[in-house]
Amino acid sequence: MKAKARIVALLGFALLLAAPALAQASLPKTSTKSIVPGKSIGGLGLGGSQASMEKAWGSYPGGKCEQICSYFAPSGGSAGEVRLETKDFVHFKAFEVLIKTGVETVGTKDVANCETPLVKYETSKKIHLCSTRGALLKAYPNLTPEGSSAYLLRGPGKKATIFSLTEDNKVFLISIVSHPPEDD
Repeated sequence: MKAKARIVALLGFALLLAAPALAQASLPKTSTKSIVPGKSIGGLGLGGSQASMEKAWGSYPGGKCEQICSYFAPSGGSAGEVRLETKDFVHFKAFEVLIKTGVETVGTKDVANCETPLVKYETSKKIHLCSTRGALLKAYPNLTPEGSSAYLLRGPGKKATIFSLTEDNKVFLISIVSHPPEDD
């Protein structure tokens, strides 16, 4: 009986130690689930400050961030992420906003883990995480292939939206950038 009580106490103590980490692990909490290619995801637009990020996606789980702000699920690997850049090391602006699923290996293929609330975020053409390659190409016929597993949708100016696919041909990452990778 004492051994059982000790185990219960140890489990309770372990949960107390894990609680702060679990409290910090959270996906974006947005009022909109829209993806506007070349512009925004979940109401957070390119060029937004950390204050606008927190207004659109909720308080940053890790406090203040200065370059990469990750909102992540406690399990499953899905995340929302904002990459910030600065010219004066004081004012940080979003140059990339993305959402992604976790990726698992099933047999010999990497497949998208579609059990995430982030699949509810979608474009006006109904493209979302876990959309198929066929649906993506039908919705956006003018995509530029980037290798065998990604497509680039050019937006206004240098802005672009990148759709990355897993080996099972499902979208696992949607990224909106103010300047495409070749401009870096």
